[in-house]
Formats: sequence, structure tokens, C-alpha cells
Amino acid sequence: MLNRSGPCPTLSVLKSLLASVGHLRFSMRSLLVLIVFLALVLALVVQQHRAAVRIHSLRSELVEAQAILTAYERMHGLLGDRGIHILKTATRVEILCVGQGAGYPRTPTGVDLDKAATDQLSQAILDIDNYSHLDSDDMPVPQAGFRFRGGNASLDILVSLEGSNVNSPHVDLFVFINNEDGASEYRGHACMYSKPLNDLLVSVVASGENLQ
Repeated sequence: MLNRSGPCPTLSVLKSLLASVGHLRFSMRSLLVLIVFLALVLALVVQQHRAAVRIHSLRSELVEAQAILTAYERMHGLLGDRGIHILKTATRVEILCVGQGAGYPRTPTGVDLDKAATDQLSQAILDIDNYSHLDSDDMPVPQAGFRFRGGNASLDILVSLEGSNVNSPHVDLFVFINNEDGASEYRGHACMYSKPLNDLLVSVVASGENLQ
């Protein structure tokens, strides 16, 4: 005969096991939900970070583009379309003797720069980086000049290294365009804080040999 005095131990164990399995299933589901949630949050954080980095990059590119545009406008304002064209196409550059007085009298010396110096000087004056910061407060007297010839017109670039030193290398430029009819147009003056241009001009004029 069966003993009905108490609950079956096997049945109790089975119920406990089923309860544990049910609890485990619930825990696994919760864990999976948590993992999915954390993955979504992480993806959102990564996306926001990438967006912030991209925005910062775009802002930096915009600032750089604006700086380049401003520098180009300064170069164009000083040289003009014609001056830029002459510098790009010049095949001959003659050293000028610069006098004092109105219009800075300019006398050709008959001494031409070689092709390498001509190309270097043209490229340096057209270097957009040299126009990032210009100063026109001081007005030193030009010490030497260079005549860039292009077709029937020519471009006179007068220079001064007055006040330039190792700690503050700079070059003052005075720009004139000589038209076909012989008229000379003064384009303006600018002080460029450019060590490469300063060093180039020092070497071109033989450390001051041709300066007045």
C-alpha cells in the first residue's frame, strides 16, 4: 500500500527544479534585454561622438577656407589680376636702383636675375601664406627693386628689409604696374612677416650689396 502520510519528496524536488528553471529563463531574458539596451546606448554615444568630431572638423575646414580666402583677397588687392599674371608668366626680372622722392624713381641696372632666382622670387611673392597677416602701419623707404617683365607691361616690386631681424623677419613690398602706354600705377604697400621671403631677398641682393 502507498504511504499517504506526507507529500512526495520527488515531486517537491521536481517543483523546485522547475521553479529554478523558470527563474533562470526570466534572468536570461532580462540579461539579453539589458545587453541590447546597452548596445543601443553605446551605438548612440559613438554616433554622437563621431558627429561631434565631424562638426569640429567641418568648422576647422571652414575657418581654414575663410583664412585662405582672406589671404587671397589681400594678395589680389595688392597685386591685382595683372600683377598676378605677370608674376606667373615673367621670364625676366631686372634689378632696379631705387631713388628717393615721389613715386620712388626706379632706374634699371641692366642686371637680371637668373631663371632659378626669378622663379623662386615669383613663387615667394605669390605664396598665399605670406598674405595671412599683413601690416601697413610703418612706411620704410624702399631699398631695392625688381622689374618683372610680362609682355608689353611690367611689374615693379620694391623691397625694404629695414627693421628686419632674426627675431622678427619681415619684408616691406611696394607694388607698381607699368602699363603699355608708359604710365605707372601704384598698387600699394604691405609688410609681410615671412622668413622664407626675407631670406630669399637677402640672398638675391647678396646680403645688401645692391641696397641703397
